Amino acid sequence: MAVNPDKLMEKLKQLQIKFDRPKIALKECNKRLQKHPKDPYMLAWKFGLLSETDPEAAWLVYHDLCKLNPSITDKNLLLQIYFVAVTTKQCDGERCNFAPPEIQALWLNVAKSMKLRSERVIALQEILAAAVQTDCWGDAQSALLHLRKELPNDANCYFLYIAASQLSSSKLKLIGKKNESDLAGILAYRHVLKAIQNSSSKSASMERITSARQLRFVAQIYKHHGRWKELIELLNCDQEYVQSIIAANQVEFVQLKLTGMEQAQMWQPLWEFTVGLLTRSVKPSGEITWGNDWKLWRSMLLAIEMLPPSEENKKTASDLIAFSCEHKPSREAFLAWMTFAARCCHNRLLTICQKYWDAFSGFNCCFDDLRKFVEQFDSKQRKAFLNHASKAAHAAGLKEKHNQDWSRWLQTEINSLKFDYLLSISRPNTRKRTVIEPFVINCLDLYHLSNEIGHEPNPELGVLAIMGLVHLAIMLGSPDDGHLMLQAGALAHFLHVQQKDHKNRPLLLLSIRLHLFLGFGSYALSLWPFLGVKEILLETVSHTLLSQISINHPFDSGPNASVHSHQSTRLASPDGILRDTIRTFSRTLGKLNQFLGADFTQLEYDQVLENSEFRDQLEYSLVKHMWILERRRIARLSGVPCDQEDLGLVKSHLESLKDHRDMNVGPNFESTGSQGLDALLFPLGYPDEYWFSNAVLVDEICSTLARESPMIRNRDTRYILEKIQPNPVSLTLGRLENLFMNGWGSIRAITAQVVLDEEWGNIPISETFQTLNNWFQIVEQMIPKWGVIFGNTIYPKSRMLQLFFQVLEILQAVSRLCDSAFACLKKKTSRLKGKFTKEDVDKLALLTEGVYKSIRKCADDKIQSVQRDGVKPFLASFRHGATGACLEKTFNHEALLDAAKEFAHSTEDAVSGILKVKLK
Repeated sequence: MAVNPDKLMEKLKQLQIKFDRPKIALKECNKRLQKHPKDPYMLAWKFGLLSETDPEAAWLVYHDLCKLNPSITDKNLLLQIYFVAVTTKQCDGERCNFAPPEIQALWLNVAKSMKLRSERVIALQEILAAAVQTDCWGDAQSALLHLRKELPNDANCYFLYIAASQLSSSKLKLIGKKNESDLAGILAYRHVLKAIQNSSSKSASMERITSARQLRFVAQIYKHHGRWKELIELLNCDQEYVQSIIAANQVEFVQLKLTGMEQAQMWQPLWEFTVGLLTRSVKPSGEITWGNDWKLWRSMLLAIEMLPPSEENKKTASDLIAFSCEHKPSREAFLAWMTFAARCCHNRLLTICQKYWDAFSGFNCCFDDLRKFVEQFDSKQRKAFLNHASKAAHAAGLKEKHNQDWSRWLQTEINSLKFDYLLSISRPNTRKRTVIEPFVINCLDLYHLSNEIGHEPNPELGVLAIMGLVHLAIMLGSPDDGHLMLQAGALAHFLHVQQKDHKNRPLLLLSIRLHLFLGFGSYALSLWPFLGVKEILLETVSHTLLSQISINHPFDSGPNASVHSHQSTRLASPDGILRDTIRTFSRTLGKLNQFLGADFTQLEYDQVLENSEFRDQLEYSLVKHMWILERRRIARLSGVPCDQEDLGLVKSHLESLKDHRDMNVGPNFESTGSQGLDALLFPLGYPDEYWFSNAVLVDEICSTLARESPMIRNRDTRYILEKIQPNPVSLTLGRLENLFMNGWGSIRAITAQVVLDEEWGNIPISETFQTLNNWFQIVEQMIPKWGVIFGNTIYPKSRMLQLFFQVLEILQAVSRLCDSAFACLKKKTSRLKGKFTKEDVDKLALLTEGVYKSIRKCADDKIQSVQRDGVKPFLASFRHGATGACLEKTFNHEALLDAAKEFAHSTEDAVSGILKVKLK
């Protein structure tokens, strides 16, 4: 009776679901293999189970699978073996362009054994899909080569083969196989040339260029090879097949030409092309059709800059730009005019900037367009520009008063205030209390006025006031800084509540960072859902909230019943946000793999290169790996096991991680070279690769002590991390963090010997115990001082919370270490017997308990203070000084009270998190 492979595969899937725990599953698998030792389905199951825990044993099972006689013919089973084999190689630290040769041979044998061409094509498509999904482009290239033989007239197959060859070249280069990489790259390039030649000769072959997709794809291959001049020659040729495509897609291919000529440094052709295109596009009305294309203007100006000086060229450019601005002024033409003046005739720059102001001061783009030019002015010119802006704003107000339309006037006033901030507040040498305080009051007065005249208040006014308050607080220092920072926080709270949709992104990002700085983690977390960050932007934006969240606010927060604002009922869960963000990476990768592994007839070859690069960006995302670390630290502080599911997303080659965070994502009106607001609110900067390497090593220590799988699992990765770790240039670890790392160094040395039974350096373990005891005594002396600072500050302040949670993490590790050390002492056969004593461990355990109690006392005292004083200190801070009086005038008592209740609740919630950390 014939065996139905589909039923056998379904049975295997049911077993995998039923026995989902690896240890129990392996036991069941071995039990079944005792009865049927050559069952390919059970061997494949065992291969998958061992691949996670014992790779060496897994490979032995794999070789048994591939040697089975008769050989495996079930395509679904081969597919599973293929995925496990590639994944196991990657977990071993190996970059894969090919799966192991045995599984490749089995696949091809199955495909070749099929009599019908349609069946062979389906089998080869499945090989291709598996290869693409696992990033094995060498296998994809091989599968497509066989598919081309089966489908000689399929153009999609031909161009996909070129794409696979190019991606195989890139992968081989990454692996370090230069010769093989060069060969694969040359193959892709030669096939592109063949397509061009066939197109020129009007060949009937399918291997030719007939569409914009194909021409776009050819450009991508040229780009990968740096053959920009050849690309320009192709786009400029008089062949009908090229020009007809360009004519139908003019904007796209003009942009491509500009990029190509810039990359090839073809400055004279670039100059002639841009001037010619602009000149030919002048309409009888005087409008220039291409006048709204900033890239075209920018390329023309770049060509002037790079060519030898020529007065004739300068005059041509000046006349073209002036003509465009006079007949139908566009923002892009004005940008070109200002850029040209800044480079070639600086004495005219002020006048041109003033003209731009007159034309666009009522638009939000005004400040961003003008700022870099205004910063180039000397003090006299700056004063002249500000006077012009102020007078123009006043004149606009009189005009709009007559028209009863205030929106343009309000935007003009806001732009004027932005330049006041840029030139008078953000520059370190110009900051004065007598300047900043009136500026904040002006912003709040204008906000109040816009409300009174029935116009929806612009949150940018509040943002400017917040930024002014933060600068003033940092400049003045204690004791005024606490009042001013709380006023800034309260203002951000008011502005958010007053927004109709509560989704002003710049305000939300600023508010999140500010409230995290103040230590109001639960409030900051409650704002996150309002950002509505789309999946693709999480990598660039999420650091605003989640950087160091595990030591800013690691625990979930319940709703604040005393506050009636819209977010008071939200549960703030840092682990939940981290989990969802990490799963978004996983989900997006799944969609990409699904797209890349689709039926090749639906696979768009012109998007394969970009999507493959995007997949690499997600897989090797520094942000994703940071958030996994943050989740693992939260789990440790919470006393729960780390989520092992996250480990499936960790890549072996951590040296290849890429940072795609947007560090300018929030509102930014700062002058060039000055510290931005993030630098004031996050003095140590956002975590970087150095921080990451230290955090991974700490994770390994804690995982070893907890008998869990660490984040990194192969020795090559550990070596790389230890190699990049000593980087004194990085500022992301402060003085105290470096002190903590010294403590971790001692803990690591003892852990390696006591838990892993490894040799560790030449220092006796008893001395390492003493070093760690001495370290604890230093920390023990610091805690009371921190407690005084903690108690004297109205808000909890993130820096203090970070210090306490970092010490608590160390205390948890040392507590486990003491347990392991006591267990080691009880072993009669331990090689460490006599090398350290029970007294060494007792002393360490006693110090650990003492520091733990001291930290809890600091937290208890702070909570009692908040419960005793309630909202009074916050309300007093909101009303403090001239800015406080203006704040009280702008917002009613109920709004002030709501903010005070929110902050009191957030303070108690943040500090109570310290008490939630248990040693065991």
